[in-house]
Amino acid sequence: MIRQLLAAFMVAAVSFAACSTGEETPGPKRLPTLAVEVTIPPTLQPAAPPAATPDVTVIDRVKADLAARLQLKAADITVSSLSAVMWPDGCLGLGGPGVVCTQALVPGWLAILGAPDGRKFRYRGAGDRFAAEP
Repeated sequence: MIRQLLAAFMVAAVSFAACSTGEETPGPKRLPTLAVEVTIPPTLQPAAPPAATPDVTVIDRVKADLAARLQLKAADITVSSLSAVMWPDGCLGLGGPGVVCTQALVPGWLAILGAPDGRKFRYRGAGDRFAAEP
């Protein structure tokens, strides 16, 4: 790709030099128009974002995390909903003052888990990372 850009630059430089006659003429000068077509090879195309929904093992880990917090069995925890979300940063939108987060949109997921007593708990995640909402 760099070779292609260098070749395009050389063509522009040669074209510009060819247009120069060495004579000074009054008034504004027009620069030659240069059209360069750049093709990005498939290997350099941006990859598709990773799947936003977690796999089953991550959901099992989230359920185990909540069960440990509530001193229950993981089998007692239910998944009420699981949805795809675009988080505003690498902290999954949970960063606060003094917390440094990557500043990029992160495709992720939001899981709402249910306890046997009816309480609901929200977990944010991206890939295999997750955090309970405060």
